Amino acid sequence: MRCTFRSPDSYVLPLRDLVNEGAIEMEIIDERVRDVLRVTFLVGLFDHPYQIDLKEADRVVNSLENQEVALQPSRESMGYFE
Repeated sequence: MRCTFRSPDSYVLPLRDLVNEGAIEMEIIDERVRDVLRVTFLVGLFDHPYQIDLKEADRVVNSLENQEVALQPSRESMGYFE
């Protein structure tokens, strides 16, 4: 599993400030982290983190073809709101 690691200044410290100011509850952060860890576990990334071909992943992830596939349900659902 590849991750882009950023410095704590870009996300940890601002979140800590928001929690300390009462702008966001720690429970919300816990829930979001739990969601990420749950999905990571369910797709097996803890068991087999390097199971895919990284060059193929770079080619496929966020490709125009896959963006089009992802947009199709949104386009189809727009008819429900018109």
